[in-house]
Amino acid sequence: VKNYLRDILSVKYRVVATPSSYNTPMGICKSAELIKDDTQVFIAEMGARQKGDIKELCEIVKPQIGVLTGIAPVHLLTFGNLENVIKTKNEIMEYPSIQTGVFTADNENVLKLYEDFKKEKYVAGEHEKALVKVSNVKADKNGSSFDLTIDGETVTCQTEILGRHNISNVALACAVAYKLGLTLQEISEGIKNLKSVEHRLNLINENGVTIIDDGYNSNVEGTKSALETLSYFSGRKIIITPGMTELGLEQNKLNYDFGVRMANVADYVILVEGGSCNAIREGLVFGGEFDAEKVKIVASLQKAKEKLAEIVKEGDVILFENDLTDRF
Repeated sequence: VKNYLRDILSVKYRVVATPSSYNTPMGICKSAELIKDDTQVFIAEMGARQKGDIKELCEIVKPQIGVLTGIAPVHLLTFGNLENVIKTKNEIMEYPSIQTGVFTADNENVLKLYEDFKKEKYVAGEHEKALVKVSNVKADKNGSSFDLTIDGETVTCQTEILGRHNISNVALACAVAYKLGLTLQEISEGIKNLKSVEHRLNLINENGVTIIDDGYNSNVEGTKSALETLSYFSGRKIIITPGMTELGLEQNKLNYDFGVRMANVADYVILVEGGSCNAIREGLVFGGEFDAEKVKIVASLQKAKEKLAEIVKEGDVILFENDLTDRF
């Protein structure tokens, strides 16, 4: 959302956003050095691994507008359970400086927080409750198109952004832009110029091979979107992943389910040790009836690349999925 919001708001305002994954106290303080005398909007991404993290970041930023994206079971080793994740994410909406809340309509956990929020609020996405609504979403290997409706007015938008969940995030950025005075046409112009975010369903073409780089930390909904995006492509489909991590007691079950879903899309799978490879393999082979000979477990991403080099051919589509950014 941060990058989409920065680019859309830049149609009208001078904007600074925290770069990369600078979402910790040190990262945000470092990012503040980018603010100049003529900066009109500062966008801060806030990350959390335990209760109180968001409140600590709010003490630094003193935000006026809060944006809540989808809330899913992540970092459960430190949070303990989903309820603690929800409470921590909502710390931004409870912070006294917040004047306006913007909530995704496409996540049930967030919708409940929207209903309880008592200040000015917007809800955005595909859900029927959305006030800033996207509809007729169509996506393929070339990007996405959708209708954006705000205050009864509709415009058709085009973007190179891949992934249905990313369009939901674009809707959140549109809601903030509308709140800050951009017209629907200005918002549409900003959407047209959006670029893929590195390691988040980023499309790369090399020597006749298509690479979908989704190597940033993912969650259940993110993996579903990645597999859906992969399905848009023709050609043999190869997935390289360590699976989802930091999911506590749910990790094996969620990765088993990931394997089952993967079986419906992939032609060949390379699993990188460090996650729950065995659970994914079981999901693929036993839950999804996938050919066991086409599932390989390797010790590192380097070994995965070596295995990939043995089998890859022109026309293949390769998905790098989850927690591979430091090595990909």
